[in-house]
Amino acid sequence: MNKTDKVDTTGAAVAAELNETLSASYMLATLKISRWSASKQDKELAAKMAEQHGAVEGSTSASKKLLVGASEELDAVNKSLNAIRTHLYENSLPWSSDSKDLKGPRIVSTTASIKLLKELGEMQSDFNRTLKTFLKVYADRRRQALVNLGKLGDITAYPSEADMAGLFVVNLELVPVPTVSGFGKMNVPAPLAQALAKRMVTKQQKVVDNMMGALQERVLEAVTTLSTQLHKSADGEGTRMFESLTENLKPIVTLIDSASLAKDKRLLDLKADIDALSKVSIKQVKKATPKVKREIAAKADKVIKTLSKPPVVNVDDAVSEVLF
Repeated sequence: MNKTDKVDTTGAAVAAELNETLSASYMLATLKISRWSASKQDKELAAKMAEQHGAVEGSTSASKKLLVGASEELDAVNKSLNAIRTHLYENSLPWSSDSKDLKGPRIVSTTASIKLLKELGEMQSDFNRTLKTFLKVYADRRRQALVNLGKLGDITAYPSEADMAGLFVVNLELVPVPTVSGFGKMNVPAPLAQALAKRMVTKQQKVVDNMMGALQERVLEAVTTLSTQLHKSADGEGTRMFESLTENLKPIVTLIDSASLAKDKRLLDLKADIDALSKVSIKQVKKATPKVKREIAAKADKVIKTLSKPPVVNVDDAVSEVLF
């Protein structure tokens, strides 16, 4: 670099660097799940209920459970679908500029994506197995449910056996994070491409902020629960302690590496402490002395105290331009 060259420390350079890191090291996962609800709105029944109680029409609603008393196999299907969604959420972070939006794409590191895909593939195999079992007994369970529903039963409310399989869908899409350079290749006027790129990188910084906020909330929730239970047990209070108290921290430890994207580096600094807590055996803790329980609780309290303080970060200049 020549002495006359200037280092670009503007928000634009920082945003472009963030985009490059995201596109090189992270993937976006979108999970779509469809299922049969096994319920049906009954407008006639709702109208009768309103009339019986002297209420105006439309003041109440009623739904029928179409497999009431006969849903064991369907429950197993729904359990497997919920497990797939939960596993993805536990091993990824939200990708949205809206902190309240938890239903959109999820971001996962490229290094973790291979393991995650393998695990989700195994879980989808379990879903396929439970669905196959349900489809085999569907006709019998429908007949049984119609008997259970009595006069509320209506055969026309049920999907046919041929249509049932198509009502259950699991689709996982994994794509790279979009790059700023891609806008430079668009067949649109340069100012428009530049404006679109600027908008994207500005949004990405907000997305990263929300990612880190969501991760910090998960850490605080899990560590606070662990600390509370340890203190109660050490004080002799009757409390139930499960392995999930520390097991819930294990996927979080892997996600903490993504905190390198954030201006606030506290999570990175605490990774070793959180990792140590995730390896605590609750089975052994139950047998430990109150002193040992308090020592472990103190480590959890250290994490809580550190994350509860306002972050100290350097505020970058606003993104002013994006160069291709």
